[in-house]
Amino acid sequence: MSGMVGMMHLLLDSDLSSAQREDLGIMLNSADSLLTLLNDFLDFSKLEAGKLKIHIRDFDLREALDKLTAGPSILARQKGLSFKSFMEPDVPALLQGDPDRLGQILINLMGNALKFTEVGEISLGVRVESEDENYAHVKFEVSDTGPGIARDMLDAVFECFEQGDASIAEEYGGTGLGLAISRELVERMEGRMGVTSEEMIGSTFWFVIPLGKQAVREGIQNRAEISGRAVQDPVDEVPKMDAVILVVEDNATNRLVAERMLKQLGYSPEGAGNGQEAVNMAAAGWYDLILMDCRMPVMDGFEATDRIRSMEGPGSRIPIIAMTANALDGDRECCLAAGMDDYLVKPLDPCTLDLVVRTCLMGKKGVSRTGKKDGSLDNGSGDEKCSAIFDKKAMTARFGGDEDLVREILDSFIEEWPLMMEKIRGRLAGEDGELIVPLAHALKGAAANVNAGRIKGAALNLEILAAGENFVECESVIEIMIMEFERFKREISGC
Repeated sequence: MSGMVGMMHLLLDSDLSSAQREDLGIMLNSADSLLTLLNDFLDFSKLEAGKLKIHIRDFDLREALDKLTAGPSILARQKGLSFKSFMEPDVPALLQGDPDRLGQILINLMGNALKFTEVGEISLGVRVESEDENYAHVKFEVSDTGPGIARDMLDAVFECFEQGDASIAEEYGGTGLGLAISRELVERMEGRMGVTSEEMIGSTFWFVIPLGKQAVREGIQNRAEISGRAVQDPVDEVPKMDAVILVVEDNATNRLVAERMLKQLGYSPEGAGNGQEAVNMAAAGWYDLILMDCRMPVMDGFEATDRIRSMEGPGSRIPIIAMTANALDGDRECCLAAGMDDYLVKPLDPCTLDLVVRTCLMGKKGVSRTGKKDGSLDNGSGDEKCSAIFDKKAMTARFGGDEDLVREILDSFIEEWPLMMEKIRGRLAGEDGELIVPLAHALKGAAANVNAGRIKGAALNLEILAAGENFVECESVIEIMIMEFERFKREISGC
């Protein structure tokens, strides 16, 4: 089914008459509806069979919400709607729970709000209902200005295959399973879910779930201190060293960026396209240090690190630095637990790259980082804003004013784009979320390296949706991503 939908999208990009385009649009809408039905049935079957598990782990609620709302806010604007998202200041950001299932519920509720609302606004509000020393009972509310729900149908909307009344299914489609699945997930997280609504005014779907509070670590006062990346020691205090460095990265643009930065810093880089290649190259030769991407096809960075460590003898340990597009403390701990010596957040910053490489080569570990004062995560891209089509000034500054290098990297990104999209669409056709996630993750890093903020934001949303197996929404995000890529090409044409 996904393959059919993908081919229809390709046909829409070809030369068609107006009548053919209209007929194909009807076919595509019908296929999308059928695909949504199939996905709902699969999710419901997993719940019934007990296959959907709740995995509790540390996460940053504020960052999770930023990621979740990126796609719906774009879709709302395209529909002419206002989209608002607000988290009360007293809501703890560092919590424990299952961010993937939380995201699945919110995406479902925001998707419904988008589907049923033609005029007005959609909003997501987050506040603390109650809390104690260990838990915060957090309330999430998704409101819309849609047609509303009749009072006698409010309880029924959470039942399987119910959609308020027959006219809903006729006009908007759907299976009537989304809310049933969402309520089941909320209850499995020991929470509760409900709705308030007025006909012709709108609806508010809400749920409350208990989320654990992360333990406060000594010396850490806020989120920025946990997840930031400014260094304590000036880079010049660490001696410069000649070194051969293996860059392991499946995305060609990201690999080119890392290699060229290393060359500018005086190192000798070599490249590998996946973890298996890295293991083979490490076994065949000696490298002073390895930069290792975490998510790659064939073999990921964690397994590759484990295999390289198993080959090392006494006194032959190679420093391995993880490269990741995530900056949460839990990700750093995962990297260190896998046997890596430190980590860098993509897109790479030359000064931080140089310091971390020098520090690892000197045998130091655990460089301390602090973040921005406003608590937002620093992605190493200087003044890049997620709303920017292309921030030439920031990218040129990142590469020391070398406009020829900037042009080379931009050309590499443009050249690699069709292959990246072909891979993503191929995995989407097979509904393989586990394989879409690393592809979207790599694309996000590549977009960040060329300071394409909007493409980066769309890739981030695709990564989240694929992880939650929301494949219909993935199609919408891909269309947005393609549109933003065309804008990006036009923006850089004069560079």
